[in-house]
Amino acid sequence: MAKLPSASGKKAGFKPRSTRDLSVSITDWGVYIPRYGRGPDGQLYMKGRTKYKSLPEAIRAQTHTIESLAELSKKHTAEYEEAARLHGQLLNWKALKPVEKSKVMRGLNKLSDSVEGKRAVGPDDSVYRQEAVEQLDETLAEINTGKITAKMTKVKRILGARKLATERELERIPQRRTVLVDEKKRRDAEAFGLLDRAIRMREDVAKASEDPIEQRRLANAIMNFRDELSKRGEGSLKNTAREQVARAVTEFRGGDSGKASESLRQANRTIAGFISKYALLPQTRIDQIARSDDAAFKKKVARAQLKIIEDHAEYWKSPHAHESLTTQEVDRRRAALQGMLGA
Repeated sequence: MAKLPSASGKKAGFKPRSTRDLSVSITDWGVYIPRYGRGPDGQLYMKGRTKYKSLPEAIRAQTHTIESLAELSKKHTAEYEEAARLHGQLLNWKALKPVEKSKVMRGLNKLSDSVEGKRAVGPDDSVYRQEAVEQLDETLAEINTGKITAKMTKVKRILGARKLATERELERIPQRRTVLVDEKKRRDAEAFGLLDRAIRMREDVAKASEDPIEQRRLANAIMNFRDELSKRGEGSLKNTAREQVARAVTEFRGGDSGKASESLRQANRTIAGFISKYALLPQTRIDQIARSDDAAFKKKVARAQLKIIEDHAEYWKSPHAHESLTTQEVDRRRAALQGMLGA
């Protein structure tokens, strides 16, 4: 009998606080989450990484995993309890009537089929399945010998370890999702902060006084904003929006507030367009964009937001979702966005 893996790859009580703790990589090209296996020595190792197009997609995937594990945990608990029940009957095997023995044997066969299942789940499940099924088969083969209770004791131990491993995994995946959700909230807040700054700067330029000190202060603020955008990893912010803000600096310093305001308006739209691809915009933002006189910009945002609704519609209905929208809210948003497409 092979050595069974321990039920957890992390110390009990370990709670990741960042994507670094989880070895998760977030880039312009996607989110990379590690996949683990277990070597012959019983130690976990990274087999590779699963790529997701975006943080929302990675979060949805973790939620689907949580749902699957919750169902699996129920199954593993039921199998462990059934093994314990059958073990109790095997302890009294000689006293059972033939019909009762037949019933126990059918129960063992049914349990073996249930444990084997269709596929392994997680880095350890194939080991648990193989060992448990082997022990159950040996129990059936030696049903009339004195070894059956020892065999079923091993089955109980294996299924107990499998049940515990699933429960540990059911603790770990929500922790991973929480870290991803927190990271998305942080990035959303950062991006919306950039959008608010672009809006305020455009308003400040539009009403800028002729005081040289005030104009120098405002020009420096726009330059700082440009420099901040240059440090972003996202191409549309690092390149397009930064160039638009840089142009605004030159135009404002040259005394053309009108052109500077227009360049900042373009930067505003570039940032809003970027956010609309991965974050559900608040209704107040949607209402602002709906009033825009730029039909192409409105349609771009509307299409991106409708894609988010399409991707999340089923997810929001899940009791395991980290956020939710009612069907009425989804329908109201969809109607408003479709109206923007027809504008």
